[in-house]
Amino acid sequence: MQKNIFFHLKSLARGWFMGLFLTSATVLCAGDYSIAELKLDRADGLYAAGETVVCTGQLRKGDAPVSEGSLRCVIKWEGQVVETRDIRNDGTPFRVGYTSPKAGWVYFGFMALDAQGKLIENAPVRVVQNKKHQVGEIGAMYDMDTLRSPMECPEDFDDFWRAKREMLWSLPLEAKCERLADPEEGIELYAVEVPLPGEVRPATGYLAMKSGAVAKSLPLYMEFLSWMNSDASRAFAVGAAKKGALAIAATWHGFPVGKSQEFYTTEGKSFNYMTGMEDRDKWVFQATFFRVLRMLAYAKSLPQWNQRDLIVQGGSLGGAQSACAAALDPDVTLAIMTVPAFGELNPGRSHRKCPTVMSRVPEMTPEILKTLSYYDTVNFMARIQCECYVATGFVDELVPPSTVVAGYHVIPAGTRKTLFLNPRTGHYGTTVNVPANKRIQEFFQEKAPWNRPEL
Repeated sequence: MQKNIFFHLKSLARGWFMGLFLTSATVLCAGDYSIAELKLDRADGLYAAGETVVCTGQLRKGDAPVSEGSLRCVIKWEGQVVETRDIRNDGTPFRVGYTSPKAGWVYFGFMALDAQGKLIENAPVRVVQNKKHQVGEIGAMYDMDTLRSPMECPEDFDDFWRAKREMLWSLPLEAKCERLADPEEGIELYAVEVPLPGEVRPATGYLAMKSGAVAKSLPLYMEFLSWMNSDASRAFAVGAAKKGALAIAATWHGFPVGKSQEFYTTEGKSFNYMTGMEDRDKWVFQATFFRVLRMLAYAKSLPQWNQRDLIVQGGSLGGAQSACAAALDPDVTLAIMTVPAFGELNPGRSHRKCPTVMSRVPEMTPEILKTLSYYDTVNFMARIQCECYVATGFVDELVPPSTVVAGYHVIPAGTRKTLFLNPRTGHYGTTVNVPANKRIQEFFQEKAPWNRPEL
């Protein structure tokens, strides 16, 4: 077994989703206020139970230390506030500690207060996470190697998905493939729609490849869109094609590609993720996982695929889709899952923070919990046999990092797997799967002959 764990000690300014949110090694939030040299006493952010995490830094406004007002530190254990400390600013570095007797995730969030004790609005770019007052954040993990998921897998999980897969793969593809304007010389780009049964929206996405690619010449490289009301990543499809891939950028929602952002925003308002949640065959998200299987079937039918290499990747919901693809399609050879969502959807069993979106469900009834167990990323990850790369950041409050780590540990022994951790990054593209990116780069360098102009 090859098992690797990487720790990223410098935040990167380029993320999964086109750098929507930017970080740096010393200034973690945009705005006038920042925490300079925010760090832990242990750079990798990993501690044993009973040890004390020591967090240090200095509040600054611009380049100058702040010597008025105060700094509020909110400490959360597994997503729940356990302590709030207000530190009087005197222009010198601060020091905050926290000790846990058990395994799990601790988060430190910092906000600036003025002389009257009012929170200072600092980072509007973070409003999407209700962090408009944030000036810095960092996290740590206790006893990471002992974290295990207590999720129950339905006894008929494999039979359920085997039947769904066989049903979907038995359907005629009847795909629509529309040639679009070439994005640049030598690259062909297509809009693809693969129908699903019933009145469900089809699997949709972009297909790109080098012009004139011959049969069985190209590795297949697919990216699944995160839970965003937006177009699939045309840039990914074109960029992967330039590397020498038969590239597909797939949507989760099934709307046509190439529309305006206004279109996706408007249409997305009609989506209610709680629809049908009481029934495993009626939950609205079943269609998303069906789209994964239909797009895989379509992609593998393309004559240019070399029938040997099949790479899937995604972040957040895209990471969950990547886990589904790797678990259910034995032809997948490499899976990349960055901050994968939909893991440990039963907080009553995990005793960890439920992924944020599921915390909005009014009541987790036995029927709902049963349904969610068939779509839980942990149960998909337990069935992955291919090479895989998992990444999380310790300031991710949407998909808790302890849930991702617990999911990583269920990937079967003997699987070539790598876990990447970053104490400073979180969701929305801030966590970059560095070893996965390196592996992809090496892969296409190894396959350099496929980059010949004539392909």
